[in-house]
Amino acid sequence: MMLQTETIKRYQSRMACKVVVCDVVDVKSIRYAVGVDVAYKGDMAFAAAVMVDRLDGKIVYESNSISRVYIPYIPGLLFLREGAPMLSALRSLIEHVYGRSCTGCRDECIVIVDGNGMLHPRLFGLACYIGILIDIPTVGVSKSLLCGTIISKSSDGSVILNGREVARVVEYNGKRIYVSIGHKISLDSAESIVRSLISYGEEVGAGVSARARARKSKPISSSSSSSSPSSSPSIPLPEPLRLAHNAANALRRSQALH
Repeated sequence: MMLQTETIKRYQSRMACKVVVCDVVDVKSIRYAVGVDVAYKGDMAFAAAVMVDRLDGKIVYESNSISRVYIPYIPGLLFLREGAPMLSALRSLIEHVYGRSCTGCRDECIVIVDGNGMLHPRLFGLACYIGILIDIPTVGVSKSLLCGTIISKSSDGSVILNGREVARVVEYNGKRIYVSIGHKISLDSAESIVRSLISYGEEVGAGVSARARARKSKPISSSSSSSSPSSSPSIPLPEPLRLAHNAANALRRSQALH
């Protein structure tokens, strides 16, 4: 498959201008956080979206999709490979929880994508693409630094690209993640929400809340509550994204048995 990469890059640059970099809703009113991730086996993509109630950590709903992908991984063009699988899982979840009209979804829900948002050479990563297409506040979380320079403040810091702050660094146990705007949220709010969800995940992981852990054993797909061998507990992933990562990998493993 021949890709017109320069044309695609120009598309990203144009779309970057459409990304909204401020809070369009009261962040305190955002009750639900949805993590979305994709696992692969050969040319098959296994996407999972998991919605978590921020008040008690309970899993509200989980959705997934299985599809064939035809585009290889190309740095800076991840949205071409993972955009469709993620959107399929997300739209299925949103429709189930809110109905076709999505009434209320945009006011009380945030999506956390395993991928960069504005932390991108053209300020338009996977999380921006997802955010614009679903029109819901969206945050990008990445485990590796695609571009930019880290300006540290103690263990955490900011990522600067061409003189502009495009991401925040969150560090835990020597592991870093990079938080950036996807769409319709400020960088301050994106960082705050991600940090609040990481704190919850650490409590559950340490066994502080047995009741919360018990609730996690009863999602629609029980695969979400199990730990994935490929997921290091020291990586400070927000809980919905950790659950989505585990669910996507569990789905991939289950299909390998058929």
